[in-house]
Amino acid sequence: MSSKDDRSGRVPEWMVERLAAGDLPAAEARVVEQRLEREPEGPARLGRIMDSNAEMLTMHPPAAMAEAIRQRAKAADRRAAVSRPRRWLMIVPVLAVGAVGLVSALQSGPQPLGSDERIKGLAPSLHVYRRAGKSVERLADGAPARPGDQLQLAYVAAGRRYGAVVSLDGAGRITYHLPEGGGVAAALRANGEVALPQSYQLDAAPRFERFLIAASNAPFDTGVLADVLRGAAKPPAGTEISTFTVRKE
Repeated sequence: MSSKDDRSGRVPEWMVERLAAGDLPAAEARVVEQRLEREPEGPARLGRIMDSNAEMLTMHPPAAMAEAIRQRAKAADRRAAVSRPRRWLMIVPVLAVGAVGLVSALQSGPQPLGSDERIKGLAPSLHVYRRAGKSVERLADGAPARPGDQLQLAYVAAGRRYGAVVSLDGAGRITYHLPEGGGVAAALRANGEVALPQSYQLDAAPRFERFLIAASNAPFDTGVLADVLRGAAKPPAGTEISTFTVRKE
């Protein structure tokens, strides 16, 4: 955080990063969202950080990152015991505690929001990223894709508590991405962009792959979403629906 940010009223960078990571309480997140909306470049700042977070999750899965952090914490403790001067002994435990906290955050699943209030001006949405080698690109709705493309799905719950992510391919097959296998809607992390645990490889089904996110403040049965995607049923009562399509080439 810079003093310039404070004097100008600009949202500090560390606060935007916490918002993008879903690390702010709901009420504070709403305030930060509103402040960013009033900044000329505020929404773009948030979008860049969310894109960067999604790329990091795609290239460095949480489980692998968590194990790496554990090993670094252990190595730091060993070095401290063997070679650090006495004045460092109070600092190393703090670093270890911080690492443990980060491990917990990486491994924790979606958490329900403590309030049923929604983030003003935001609707639940899906972001779709494609990985090609070491690079990751965010796709636009309707973008072309090919069989074998590795896609990473991420959602923005916008304050809703429960949700599901489902896809329909050109051959009529349905895949439940969240929760896997369908059933009752999953608890969502309320703030920021959240990548799904598993990436998704496009098969050879023709024409398109259409993704749908349904979100609500109350649990609902995801079984009807297959028919919603096919246009044969209405969404469950109280849910908000957003879709994303990639065109098969």
